Amino acid sequence: MTNHEEATTSGESQFQLLEHQVAGHGGVLSVGEGKMVAKPLIKREQEFYEASAQCAKFKAFIPEYYGTLQQQDGDGSSTTADSSYICLENLTDGYEKPCILDVKIGTRIHDIDATPEKVAKMLGKAQETTTGSLGVRICGMSVQGTTGQERDWFAKLTVDTIREAFAMYFSAAESMVSAEYRRFVINQFILEVEELAAVIKSVETRMYASSLLFVYDASKARYEQFVSGAS
Repeated sequence: MTNHEEATTSGESQFQLLEHQVAGHGGVLSVGEGKMVAKPLIKREQEFYEASAQCAKFKAFIPEYYGTLQQQDGDGSSTTADSSYICLENLTDGYEKPCILDVKIGTRIHDIDATPEKVAKMLGKAQETTTGSLGVRICGMSVQGTTGQERDWFAKLTVDTIREAFAMYFSAAESMVSAEYRRFVINQFILEVEELAAVIKSVETRMYASSLLFVYDASKARYEQFVSGAS
């Protein structure tokens, strides 16, 4: 597949549930050798990736978008609506010890066309979490060398305890590599978030219920690449 193509496939041998999904809707698949992920198609999300691909500055901050995929029945005779996917670059491909953090940003998490019932529900959810107080909410994370937390645990984080959760995310960089690598990862993320904020301010866009996905490799091999100046 190339960018913005629509393809079909039959059978399930090349599809597996994505191992490192930490938040969001279920049903995300790893395709083939794991270089691509397939997410159940949501029209608005598809439109977002297609529009973002046209903005060179913004495109640098999102996974490569490969188009859509229809998974056919075993005999190749038919497809169903729930077998449609959008295909994206797998950001953990090639990582030995991936550490992943999903952070919801913004104080408003309902869309402009949400029903009154949906708006009320989302407003209540925002006030019950750090979305309302900080405009930031941790949805989930996966950290090498630690026991995973249930999603309810993240929903109960407060202004005071969210610092502990962020510290937990970066802990693997130090415990598995070094304190220097931990500082490097944090500083690199800060730089990238500042660059992204500058891009968002420079374009006309509105995003609701959006997330930032942070990924780093807590391996000594990756650290050595950075030390040596390799990309």
